[in-house]
Amino acid sequence: MAVVTHGETIPATAAHLAAMQRRVDVSLSPAMLTHAWTFLVEGQPLCCFGITTLWPGVGHAWFLERDAALHAPYARQIGRAVLRAWRHVRREFRYVEALVVMEREDSRRLIECLGFEPVVFI
Repeated sequence: MAVVTHGETIPATAAHLAAMQRRVDVSLSPAMLTHAWTFLVEGQPLCCFGITTLWPGVGHAWFLERDAALHAPYARQIGRAVLRAWRHVRREFRYVEALVVMEREDSRRLIECLGFEPVVFI
C-alpha cells in the first residue's frame, strides 16, 4: 500500500485555476480568486475550490479537480480543507448555491457533507 503524504491548502492563484481549466470546459473569471483555495500535494495542485460572489450576500460554490483518480487518496484531507475554508467565508453570504451533476455520486456526497440541500429545477 502506498504511503499518502499530507497535502496543504493555500490561497488559489490564477496559475492554479489555469491548470484546472485545461481539464474542464469552463470559463474561469478573476473574481473566482476572491474566496479561493488550492489543495497541493508535493507542490502540485490537485484541486481548487471556493465561493464566487454573484451579488452581495449571494455566492456560488465551486470545486475543480485535476483528476479524480489523483485526488482519491486525499479525499478525506480535501474534504476537511474544503469544510474549513467554506466555514470561514460562509458568514459573508446569506445564500450559496452549488451546481452538481447528480449522477456523480462522489460530487453529490461532498456537496451534501458541506450542508447543501438538493434543489431540482424543471
